[in-house]
Amino acid sequence: MFSYKENPALAGIGMGLDQSPPEYQKLCAHIGHLAVSWAFAEEALDTIIFYVHEVLNPRKFEQQLPRSFNRKPPYLRAVFSSDPKYQAHLQAIEPLLNEAVEIAAQRNTFVHSVIQTDKNKRLVMRRRNKPLKKGTQIQRTTPAQLDDLSARCTVLALNLINFSCDPMGVVTADFINEFYRKITAENV
Repeated sequence: MFSYKENPALAGIGMGLDQSPPEYQKLCAHIGHLAVSWAFAEEALDTIIFYVHEVLNPRKFEQQLPRSFNRKPPYLRAVFSSDPKYQAHLQAIEPLLNEAVEIAAQRNTFVHSVIQTDKNKRLVMRRRNKPLKKGTQIQRTTPAQLDDLSARCTVLALNLINFSCDPMGVVTADFINEFYRKITAENV
């Protein structure tokens, strides 16, 4: 069994992010920020799902709340398309679900990739295309690209909150748009 504490050959492994090269630290920080931003968006989606599941009581679709992200958009589509009085909800949330699916795919690539150096000594992210299959996907990314995806997560979360609150006037689309303008202006 390997132990980085007892084997000098493994001395650099597991010694902490603050002792890693600066470029690696920066990339890890941006991946972490993406993960936290995605958690905000998924939490907003979960709030809608909880409300739909508990208040609208659509247990005919699923007895348990959908846990994995891949089950959440189909669940909401099924619920909102099941009754004519919810059709407006489906039309309103469909673009948000599409954005969430797109972001989730990119987020999965970044969060579940292995960071390594390429032949030019640049950091790249490598991920197998399918578990236990040949071939890998090499992702070259910059902190700015990760920041953009993180901002998309935050805006998605705010739009999902707006979707769930707008009929009561708690959070409005104007507020979401102004907030987005502010956060993007600060990150430019």
